[in-house]
This record gives sequence, C-alpha cells and structure tokens, in this order.
Amino acid sequence: MPLIKSISGMRGTLGDALTPEEIVKSAAAFCRFVGSGTIAIGRDGRPSGEWIEKIVAGTALASGVSVKLLGVVPTPTVQLATETASLAGGISITASHNDENWNGLKFIGPDGTFLGIADNERLLEIEKDGEFSFAGRENEAKAENYADAVDDHIAKILSLPIFTPEILRKIKDRRFKVAVDACSAAGSVAAPKLLRALGCEPIEINCDASGIFPRPPEPLPKNLFQLSEAVKSKGADFGAALDPDADRLALVDEFGAPIGEEYTVVIAIDAVLSNASLFGVGDGPPVVVVNFSTTKAAEDVAKKYGAKLERSAV
Repeated sequence: MPLIKSISGMRGTLGDALTPEEIVKSAAAFCRFVGSGTIAIGRDGRPSGEWIEKIVAGTALASGVSVKLLGVVPTPTVQLATETASLAGGISITASHNDENWNGLKFIGPDGTFLGIADNERLLEIEKDGEFSFAGRENEAKAENYADAVDDHIAKILSLPIFTPEILRKIKDRRFKVAVDACSAAGSVAAPKLLRALGCEPIEINCDASGIFPRPPEPLPKNLFQLSEAVKSKGADFGAALDPDADRLALVDEFGAPIGEEYTVVIAIDAVLSNASLFGVGDGPPVVVVNFSTTKAAEDVAKKYGAKLERSAV
C-alpha cells in the first residue's frame, strides 16, 4: 500500500508504507516549516502511536523544536492546545477512520487549524528537497508532558457563551443518560469526562483506550450495532459514536436508530443558529463554514435562520 500524502496529512500501512524513515522525513519537514518554538504532539491510542510519538518527538528535539506531549487525546484537543498556548504548530498521530494497521500524521498550524492547501504544498516541497536542519550542541529544545490537555479542553467548552449558568443547570437537571462508543481510542477518557461535567450519566462502550478497535473504526450506521443495542437496553436518551481520533461524531436516537453524520452536523448547526444571540455573533448574518463534502441540508438550515453558508477545503 503506498504512502498517502494529502491535505489531510500523511498516512500509510505499518511495516511497508509507514516506516520510521518516512516519519522522520515528514516530522523534520514540519519542524523546518514551523521554524522554531514549541509544537504539541498527541495520538489517538493505536499501539503503533507509542513508537511513532517517540520518533516524532525525537526528530523535533533534534531539529531544535520543543514539544508538549499530550498523550492519548482527541485531535481537536491537540488543535485547541496549539491555539490557546500560542504554539508554533501541532501534530496529531492518527490514521483517522482507517483500521489498526494504519497510522499517520495530521499537521496543525499555529491557529489550531489543519494546514491549508498552500501550506501543505510548501510542506511537501520542504520534504522533497530534504534540506533539513538539525541543532548542534547548543540545542535548547525540551520535551514537556501536558497531562491536563483534556481537562483544559473541557473547561474551554464549558466557558462557551452558550453555557450560561441557567442553561448548564437545565442540562444537569435533565440528567441525560448518554451511551458513548469511543472505539477504544482517543475519546475514551475525554467523552465520558465531558458528559459528566455536563451532569449527564455516560454509559461507556468501548472506552478502554486500548487502541484495539472492537468495531470498524468509521462511525457509519452499519458499524454501530453495539451502541444502538445499548441505547435501547439501557434506556439512554441518545448515543454518540466517535472515530479513533474523536474528530468525527455520529448520533444514535433514543430508539437506537443511527441518524448518520450528515444529520448530526445539521443538528449541530441548528442548535448553534437557534442560540446565535448567546454566541455574540455581532452585526450582520451569522456565517456557517462547512467543507465541500457536507450535506446540502446544511444550506437549508442556514437559510432558515438567515445565515450565510461558506464551504472550505479544510
């Protein structure tokens, strides 16, 4: 299987495409891309992520770039840590929805978003020319563990304007029961913690963070039988399924029926726009940004609230 390099980063199968040499080249290129400073490094829990993390961190340190090691955390947590700490960039070690025989790197810019088309092209050019710079004896780069990344992420969520004391009280008073399937990966700790912080009772399914996927990792309806059964048998109000690096969410309704990621996005857009005043959107119509593959139903919801919808490649 060839190594795949795209706007989503790089990924490949272990033992052939994704070798230590390829990881060093990509990590060294990213360090030259950011220039200096500190980068955040997180991983999605796959067993291979342990040795890949060591290679990425070692390459960064050798390049004179310091690292914050977040451990097993959702990719959005790596993004938020990069942004809020004003870091030079971030790397999430993950192959997203691919199976355990895959792994890879997602590259994050200083603003906490994935590198865009132009930056990805520049990164690939740096890697291709192979002119990497490694520090000498005066190297002051350091590695630091950041064990509170998930807790800090949850605190940021709860500080959003929509979570007024009254709304938080109402949510907690409802005492929602939520079945959550983290695919034994990055969301295993974060998702139940967030639910508890909201006063919900999490019903944990595949939340052992082992990185050994108990189901096909993509949260498609056909892969969510166990979650659907748990919702019905445990009397949950709804279910939530994550992919390995927890940047994709699919919901299951109170009857155990998967509603799919597309409708999950639509529900999220509707929830935000119906509470737009709590987000301080300012003058003019709210703006909704989705990618090019997002369902057209997003446009219908935006139109309902007089919002402007824009599509982005990232």
